[in-house]
Order: sequence, then C-alpha cells, then structure tokens
Amino acid sequence: MSGKKFDSPMEAEAFFYQALEQRDLNEIMLAWAEDDEVVCIHPVGPALEGLESIRDSWSVICDSGQELSFEIDSIRYSETSELAVHILREHIAMAGDPPKLALMLVTNVYRQTENGWRMVLHHASPGSSTESANEEPVVLH
Repeated sequence: MSGKKFDSPMEAEAFFYQALEQRDLNEIMLAWAEDDEVVCIHPVGPALEGLESIRDSWSVICDSGQELSFEIDSIRYSETSELAVHILREHIAMAGDPPKLALMLVTNVYRQTENGWRMVLHHASPGSSTESANEEPVVLH
C-alpha cells in the first residue's frame, strides 16, 4: 500500500477527500498510515481500530452507491514536524432530487511516516447550523 508518498498533511487530506468522492476504497486507504494504531470514528459510530476494520467501514460507504461531494472549511490546523491535527467542517452534498445536505465537524490527524504524511485518525460528528464559522482558518504552530 506504500506506493503513494504525501509531502504534506494537506496533500494527504486532499487525496483522501478526492478518493472519497470517487468512492475508490483503495485510494482512500492509501491516505492511512500502514499500522494498526489508526482509528476511525464515523458519525455516532464506535471507534474502529486497525486498518482492517477501517477498510471494512469505508467499503460499506463506497459500495452504497451514494454519490457524495465535499466542501471543506478549515477551523484550525496545528502542525509539528511529525504530527498534524486538522479540525474541519465537512459540508456534504448527497446526490438526489433534491440533494441532501449534511454538516460534519471533523478531526483528522496525520503523522509523518517513512512513506510521507499519513492519516492516523478520522473522527466525524454531526455539526449544527448554529455552529459559528471563522472567516479565515486559524493556523497554530
């Protein structure tokens, strides 16, 4: 799985969301670190630990046939030379007539590995329309 190398957490994140929109399970998993220390928490779901359980969960989403598109707003970034934490808003549009819209608050954590930056945590929770929006992303160092 190590064929792709991400030079930054932002590159890994963009790749992850593009793969998700394309429902490409193999590409989605390329964004993840290659160890069993990874965790994924889907909205109101349990903590899934390890690549196999995470892959199984994304497989269900990819196989559902539901077309999704994402608009991502950054709330806060924090990055060191080895770890990056991105807190985001996912504005999700689900294909249909009319399309369904959802807002998720997300924490994505990336770690620098020998194969570049990789996701080690994806945690999504339902957001609310009253949640405040920053005009500019806040970047922490």
